[in-house]
Amino acid sequence: MSDNPFDDLYQILSNGQIPSGQAIAFPGTVQVPILRAPPAMPANGVAGPSSQYDAGEVSFSPPLRWSAADLNYLLGAIFPDQTVGRAILLELRNETPNSPSSPVRLGLYLRIPPQQRPVSAPAAAPNDTGRLVSKALITEATGATEQAARKALVQAILAMGVSLRHVTTQHLVLSHLYRQPDFALQSIKRGIQGMAAVSEVEWVERMVQLRPVKKDGMPWFEARLEMLLLEGGFSGLPKWASIVDVALGLREEQRVEWAKTYGEVVRFLDIVQTDLDMAEE
Repeated sequence: MSDNPFDDLYQILSNGQIPSGQAIAFPGTVQVPILRAPPAMPANGVAGPSSQYDAGEVSFSPPLRWSAADLNYLLGAIFPDQTVGRAILLELRNETPNSPSSPVRLGLYLRIPPQQRPVSAPAAAPNDTGRLVSKALITEATGATEQAARKALVQAILAMGVSLRHVTTQHLVLSHLYRQPDFALQSIKRGIQGMAAVSEVEWVERMVQLRPVKKDGMPWFEARLEMLLLEGGFSGLPKWASIVDVALGLREEQRVEWAKTYGEVVRFLDIVQTDLDMAEE
């Protein structure tokens, strides 16, 4: 096995065929994590103007305002699949109703498709719709203001084990990936297919070799992409293969726009990280 699975060992013929080996077919349909700022969603069952998220612009330059737009955009970066699928729900409410000075509680929920109550379940109450609970709490936080509650919620999410720096690296790699020419993307795809065929022992050995990232003089982009693939495990390869396929299917100008979008996300995440680091000092 080559130390670098992205080494282009094949010669592409004029008919597009690879003379050595056969491409591995990945099963199933894979969601591509397209980042987009999710639309503001009103909090269910919450009365008053505080339940409506403002449509302010995202803070692409400091200081971070911790607006609803900032939080929605950040959630789109951390939970891309759930955000695109509208599976994320925010609920904002005052701890003491009808009290403007009351602390604000903000909850982050995972939306669950309604399910019919099973026959074996206890008898429903008179006003029960017969459907099971349609959301599950992920985490929540409290703040003196809505802005403080949003920031506290992000800190609570990160306390669950989410690494903002890792999310930033993912989007930085994506911004570089979408700037690659076709031949480089085709080489990356073959590298991903090759990784699917290696043993677990080789997989672990390669992870050790890639620490530090720039070992053996590998370019930053190739090294970080490979490390992300290794960290994601075998099950993560189909998603990355699908991302490369999407990039190959775009025109050059479209690809550049996608790269710019991911670059904007990186800039925003850096601002968020700086704000959170300052809060810890």
